[in-house]
Amino acid sequence: MNTPKARTCTAREHGAITLDVRINVGSVRVIVEDREYAEVTLISPEGNESAARAVERATIDDHGDHLAVRVPNLEPTTARQHFGGVTQVVGHNLGVVVGVVYGDVVSIGGMSGGTVVGGVVTGGVGPLVGIVARLPLGSSLLAETVSASVDVSGTLLRAVVETVSGAVHIDTVSAPDLSTVSGRIAIDRLIGDGFAKTISGGITVAATDRCNLRAESVSGSIRVTGPIALSAHTVSGRVLNH
Repeated sequence: MNTPKARTCTAREHGAITLDVRINVGSVRVIVEDREYAEVTLISPEGNESAARAVERATIDDHGDHLAVRVPNLEPTTARQHFGGVTQVVGHNLGVVVGVVYGDVVSIGGMSGGTVVGGVVTGGVGPLVGIVARLPLGSSLLAETVSASVDVSGTLLRAVVETVSGAVHIDTVSAPDLSTVSGRIAIDRLIGDGFAKTISGGITVAATDRCNLRAESVSGSIRVTGPIALSAHTVSGRVLNH
Protein backbone atom coordinates (compact mmCIF):
# COMPACT_ATOMS: atom_id res chain seq x y z
CA MET A 1 0.00 0.00 0.00
CA ASN A 2 1.37 3.40 -0.97
CA THR A 3 1.01 5.93 1.82
CA PRO A 4 0.34 9.53 0.81
CA LYS A 5 3.06 12.16 1.02
CA ALA A 6 0.61 15.05 1.15
CA ARG A 7 -3.07 15.78 1.76
CA THR A 8 -4.97 18.97 0.99
CA CYS A 9 -8.35 20.01 2.34
CA THR A 10 -10.34 23.08 1.25
CA ALA A 11 -12.97 24.51 3.60
CA ARG A 12 -16.59 24.06 2.51
CA GLU A 13 -17.65 27.59 3.47
CA HIS A 14 -15.99 30.80 2.37
CA GLY A 15 -14.68 33.53 4.64
CA ALA A 16 -12.70 33.80 7.84
CA ILE A 17 -12.28 30.68 9.99
CA THR A 18 -10.63 29.52 13.19
CA LEU A 19 -7.90 26.98 12.44
CA ASP A 20 -7.48 24.56 15.35
CA VAL A 21 -4.28 22.49 15.13
CA ARG A 22 -2.77 19.80 17.34
CA ILE A 23 0.56 18.30 16.32
CA ASN A 24 3.50 17.00 18.33
CA VAL A 25 6.53 17.40 16.10
CA GLY A 26 7.10 19.17 12.80
CA SER A 27 6.02 22.62 11.70
CA VAL A 28 2.92 24.75 11.32
CA ARG A 29 3.06 27.42 8.62
CA VAL A 30 0.09 29.79 8.33
CA ILE A 31 -0.40 32.37 5.57
CA VAL A 32 -3.26 34.84 6.04
CA GLU A 33 -4.14 36.44 2.73
CA ASP A 34 -6.93 37.84 0.57
CA ARG A 35 -8.62 34.60 -0.45
CA GLU A 36 -12.14 33.20 -0.35
CA TYR A 37 -11.64 29.70 1.10
CA ALA A 38 -9.25 28.31 3.70
CA GLU A 39 -6.94 25.54 2.52
CA VAL A 40 -4.82 23.17 4.65
CA THR A 41 -2.08 20.87 3.35
CA LEU A 42 -0.33 18.16 5.39
CA ILE A 43 3.11 17.15 4.13
CA SER A 44 5.53 14.37 5.08
CA PRO A 45 9.24 14.35 4.15
CA GLU A 46 10.27 12.10 1.28
CA GLY A 47 11.03 8.60 2.51
CA ASN A 48 9.67 9.12 6.03
CA GLU A 49 7.07 6.34 6.26
CA SER A 50 6.14 7.15 9.86
CA ALA A 51 5.33 10.72 8.87
CA ALA A 52 3.48 9.50 5.78
CA ARG A 53 1.29 7.26 7.94
CA ALA A 54 0.63 10.16 10.31
CA VAL A 55 -0.49 12.30 7.35
CA GLU A 56 -2.76 9.48 6.17
CA ARG A 57 -4.36 9.01 9.59
CA ALA A 58 -4.64 12.69 10.50
CA THR A 59 -8.16 14.04 10.85
CA ILE A 60 -9.38 17.28 9.31
CA ASP A 61 -12.85 18.18 10.54
CA ASP A 62 -14.71 21.03 8.86
CA HIS A 63 -17.30 22.66 11.13
CA GLY A 64 -18.04 25.66 8.98
CA ASP A 65 -16.11 28.49 10.58
CA HIS A 66 -13.92 26.07 12.59
CA LEU A 67 -11.40 23.77 10.91
CA ALA A 68 -9.82 21.22 13.28
CA VAL A 69 -6.61 19.39 12.30
CA ARG A 70 -5.30 16.53 14.45
CA VAL A 71 -2.03 14.80 13.58
CA PRO A 72 -1.60 11.54 15.52
CA ASN A 73 1.57 10.45 17.24
CA LEU A 74 2.00 6.87 16.05
CA GLU A 75 4.68 5.77 18.52
CA PRO A 76 4.14 5.55 22.31
CA THR A 77 6.90 8.03 23.13
CA THR A 78 7.65 10.83 25.51
CA ALA A 79 9.46 14.11 25.01
CA ARG A 80 11.81 15.26 27.70
CA GLN A 81 12.96 18.87 27.68
CA HIS A 82 15.80 19.99 29.98
CA PHE A 83 16.56 23.63 30.64
CA GLY A 84 18.18 25.55 33.44
CA GLY A 85 17.99 22.74 36.03
CA VAL A 86 14.38 21.96 35.17
CA THR A 87 13.27 18.86 33.31
CA GLN A 88 9.79 18.90 31.77
CA VAL A 89 8.30 15.57 30.68
CA VAL A 90 5.42 15.43 28.23
CA GLY A 91 3.37 12.30 27.51
CA HIS A 92 2.69 12.60 23.78
CA ASN A 93 -0.09 10.06 23.52
CA LEU A 94 -1.93 11.61 26.45
CA GLY A 95 -1.24 15.18 25.41
CA VAL A 96 -0.53 16.25 28.98
CA VAL A 97 2.45 17.31 31.03
CA VAL A 98 3.47 14.39 33.23
CA GLY A 99 5.74 16.37 35.49
CA VAL A 100 8.12 19.24 36.05
CA VAL A 101 11.04 18.24 38.23
CA TYR A 102 13.66 20.55 39.72
CA GLY A 103 16.83 18.51 40.03
CA ASP A 104 19.10 16.13 38.17
CA VAL A 105 17.43 12.71 38.24
CA VAL A 106 13.95 12.06 36.89
CA SER A 107 12.20 8.68 36.65
CA ILE A 108 9.44 8.57 34.06
CA GLY A 109 6.49 6.20 34.04
CA GLY A 110 3.81 5.67 31.47
CA MET A 111 3.86 3.82 28.17
CA SER A 112 7.56 4.12 27.41
CA GLY A 113 9.17 4.87 30.77
CA GLY A 114 12.72 6.17 31.01
CA THR A 115 15.13 8.14 33.13
CA VAL A 116 16.75 11.52 32.77
CA VAL A 117 20.05 11.83 34.64
CA GLY A 118 21.99 15.05 34.85
CA GLY A 119 19.97 16.65 32.11
CA VAL A 120 20.62 13.88 29.55
CA VAL A 121 17.54 13.64 27.32
CA THR A 122 16.54 10.42 25.54
CA GLY A 123 13.49 9.10 23.71
CA GLY A 124 11.80 9.76 20.38
CA VAL A 125 9.23 12.41 19.68
CA GLY A 126 7.20 10.89 16.87
CA PRO A 127 6.82 11.52 13.13
CA LEU A 128 7.79 14.81 11.50
CA VAL A 129 4.83 16.38 9.65
CA GLY A 130 4.48 19.82 8.10
CA ILE A 131 1.20 21.74 8.04
CA VAL A 132 0.74 24.61 5.59
CA ALA A 133 -2.50 26.58 5.96
CA ARG A 134 -3.72 29.44 3.80
CA LEU A 135 -6.46 31.38 5.55
CA PRO A 136 -8.80 34.21 4.53
CA LEU A 137 -8.42 37.64 6.13
CA GLY A 138 -9.91 37.92 9.61
CA SER A 139 -9.06 34.34 10.58
CA SER A 140 -7.78 33.07 13.95
CA LEU A 141 -5.42 30.31 15.07
CA LEU A 142 -5.52 27.81 17.93
CA ALA A 143 -2.42 25.60 18.07
CA GLU A 144 -1.08 23.04 20.53
CA THR A 145 2.32 21.42 19.87
CA VAL A 146 5.19 19.73 21.66
CA SER A 147 8.17 20.77 19.55
CA ALA A 148 6.54 21.84 16.31
CA SER A 149 7.28 25.43 15.36
CA VAL A 150 4.49 27.87 14.51
CA ASP A 151 5.14 30.57 11.90
CA VAL A 152 2.45 33.02 10.74
CA SER A 153 2.61 35.61 7.98
CA GLY A 154 -0.19 38.12 7.50
CA THR A 155 -2.63 39.36 10.13
CA LEU A 156 -4.43 37.10 12.60
CA LEU A 157 -7.45 38.28 14.53
CA ARG A 158 -6.66 35.97 17.47
CA ALA A 159 -3.85 33.51 18.21
CA VAL A 160 -3.79 31.01 21.08
CA VAL A 161 -0.64 28.89 20.93
CA GLU A 162 0.76 26.44 23.48
CA THR A 163 4.04 24.61 22.86
CA VAL A 164 6.84 22.98 24.85
CA SER A 165 9.92 23.75 22.78
CA GLY A 166 8.58 24.97 19.44
CA ALA A 167 9.36 28.52 18.37
CA VAL A 168 6.39 30.84 17.79
CA HIS A 169 6.59 33.68 15.26
CA ILE A 170 3.60 35.81 14.25
CA ASP A 171 3.74 38.63 11.74
CA THR A 172 0.74 40.68 12.93
CA VAL A 173 -1.91 39.82 15.52
CA SER A 174 -4.66 41.59 17.42
CA ALA A 175 -5.23 39.27 20.40
CA PRO A 176 -2.37 36.83 21.13
CA ASP A 177 -2.23 34.36 24.03
CA LEU A 178 1.10 32.55 23.61
CA SER A 179 2.79 30.08 25.93
CA THR A 180 6.03 28.09 25.61
CA VAL A 181 8.44 26.30 27.93
CA SER A 182 11.75 26.71 26.12
CA GLY A 183 10.70 28.03 22.71
CA ARG A 184 11.10 31.63 21.66
CA ILE A 185 8.10 33.93 21.07
CA ALA A 186 8.24 36.75 18.52
CA ILE A 187 5.49 39.12 17.37
CA ASP A 188 6.52 41.56 14.64
CA ARG A 189 3.48 43.80 15.09
CA LEU A 190 1.03 43.72 17.99
CA ILE A 191 -2.16 45.64 17.24
CA GLY A 192 -4.19 44.84 20.37
CA ASP A 193 -3.84 43.52 23.89
CA GLY A 194 -1.80 40.36 24.36
CA PHE A 195 -0.23 37.83 26.72
CA ALA A 196 3.03 35.89 26.32
CA LYS A 197 4.62 33.43 28.73
CA THR A 198 7.82 31.35 28.67
CA ILE A 199 10.09 29.63 31.15
CA SER A 200 13.46 29.84 29.43
CA GLY A 201 12.57 31.13 25.97
CA GLY A 202 12.88 34.79 25.04
CA ILE A 203 9.93 37.07 24.22
CA THR A 204 10.24 39.78 21.56
CA VAL A 205 7.28 42.00 20.66
CA ALA A 206 7.05 45.17 18.55
CA ALA A 207 4.20 47.60 17.89
CA THR A 208 3.60 50.82 15.99
CA ASP A 209 0.36 51.83 17.76
CA ARG A 210 -0.43 51.92 21.46
CA CYS A 211 -1.35 48.53 22.90
CA ASN A 212 -0.99 46.44 26.07
CA LEU A 213 1.15 43.38 26.72
CA ARG A 214 1.43 41.15 29.77
CA ALA A 215 4.60 39.04 29.65
CA GLU A 216 6.00 36.45 32.05
CA SER A 217 9.21 34.42 32.07
CA VAL A 218 11.49 32.61 34.51
CA SER A 219 14.90 33.00 32.89
CA GLY A 220 14.05 34.21 29.40
CA SER A 221 14.49 37.82 28.36
CA ILE A 222 11.54 40.09 27.54
CA ARG A 223 12.12 42.73 24.86
CA VAL A 224 9.47 45.13 23.54
CA THR A 225 9.73 47.94 21.01
CA GLY A 226 7.23 50.71 20.34
CA PRO A 227 4.34 52.26 22.30
CA ILE A 228 3.55 49.13 24.32
CA ALA A 229 2.17 49.42 27.85
CA LEU A 230 4.14 46.52 29.33
CA SER A 231 3.36 44.54 32.46
CA ALA A 232 6.32 42.17 32.82
CA HIS A 233 7.46 39.63 35.39
CA THR A 234 10.67 37.59 35.24
CA VAL A 235 12.79 35.79 37.83
CA SER A 236 16.26 36.06 36.31
CA GLY A 237 15.68 37.25 32.75
CA ARG A 238 16.17 40.80 31.49
CA VAL A 239 13.39 43.20 30.60
CA LEU A 240 14.13 45.67 27.79
CA ASN A 241 11.56 48.31 26.82
CA HIS A 242 12.55 50.60 23.95
